[in-house]
Amino acid sequence: MRQLKLLLPWLLCATAGHASACAINEQDLLQSWSRSKGGDFEEFKLAREGGVRSFSSFLDHRLEMTGSWTFTKCLLHVANGSNAKLSVDYKVVSLDKGVLTLQDRDSGETSVYKRLR
Repeated sequence: MRQLKLLLPWLLCATAGHASACAINEQDLLQSWSRSKGGDFEEFKLAREGGVRSFSSFLDHRLEMTGSWTFTKCLLHVANGSNAKLSVDYKVVSLDKGVLTLQDRDSGETSVYKRLR
């Protein structure tokens, strides 16, 4: 029992890093997405050209907002190009079979988007 008590903190520390690892690749986000449930954007596109990451959102198929984005450790930051107060941070919860689930870091609300073909 004493050995287990000594080993338990080490095990928790050793496995903690693996639990926080992000299994989603930035390359997989480079798509156009359509809202399925909840969410701030009806449609949006994440692109990367020449090392520049661009974000565009669309409402009724018309350009609504442009900006930039970053993706680090499963956190997607969308920066509004004209108003920093409208920038937003999401935790990328999952990406499976063309379905992207995001969680707003401020409100905790979950949104689901499907990949556009």
